[in-house]
Amino acid sequence: MSTTPLPRYEHAACMARSEKWGNSQERLVILFGGASEGPMNDIWSFDLKQRRWEQVHAQSISQHPPTARTLHTVARIRTSSAVDDHVPHDRIYIFGGGMHQDVPVEDDCMHCLDMDHMVWIVVHPGAGGHDEMVPESRLGHTLSAVGKNVIMFGGMSKWKHYDDLWVFDTEKYTWFKPNVSGQRPDGRSAHSATVMGTDIVIFGGLVNRTQLTVTDEVYILSTDTWTWRKEYPAFLPHDTPGSRIDHDACAIPVPLHTSCDPSTFTRKMCLVGGMNLDSVFNDVFELCLE
Repeated sequence: MSTTPLPRYEHAACMARSEKWGNSQERLVILFGGASEGPMNDIWSFDLKQRRWEQVHAQSISQHPPTARTLHTVARIRTSSAVDDHVPHDRIYIFGGGMHQDVPVEDDCMHCLDMDHMVWIVVHPGAGGHDEMVPESRLGHTLSAVGKNVIMFGGMSKWKHYDDLWVFDTEKYTWFKPNVSGQRPDGRSAHSATVMGTDIVIFGGLVNRTQLTVTDEVYILSTDTWTWRKEYPAFLPHDTPGSRIDHDACAIPVPLHTSCDPSTFTRKMCLVGGMNLDSVFNDVFELCLE
């Protein structure tokens, strides 16, 4: 049995913790799916302290685990225990993904991995009621965790690029579409979404404007008001990330003073790698949105 995951691409990963393994500190990287010679649906954990990989075997209590997929995305939500509100519990949510090329998986369920019990929970479309709207399956979209909600934007399915915004309430297990306003981005896939407080920063992506185009646009969504706005960062003349897709980005939570209040952290994000229609990149950029 392999002690490390196969080399892969178009997988998804996030930070997490698990009381089941005695890891009460946030030091685990959880990896799911992706492709090597074909799509996969395996789970791996990397312990940042011990520098060790371990394959995770999760049971399923409601249906089969998510099928093999690529170009999916994950979001981690921390909830309180039913026994002790002071003990956080992690759940990782997975939606959509691709079977091959631009064809999405035939699965519009929300999959949830309970990190404390290592079980899959499947939320079927319309579980909140017969009239509940649910998003279409897609790939190349983003999921962002803000409070108790998982927020999905964009993605694609064959020839269609989505510009819709969906919210999954992890307490009610229901989807809804908020009424958004402002300067909203057009449909795109393979972009990044970075959470900064209650804002989500969208960068780059593949758009279809008479022809497929890679963009370097920056949009910010306020989840307090459900308002979009477009940003025009002042990059240095010869030091810009340029248009790209399939990159990674994350927030840089540096406190401005000794307070641990996230609202006082600097609004900076780190962008790594990606590609355009001609080249693959290994560069790193920092974007300051102060």
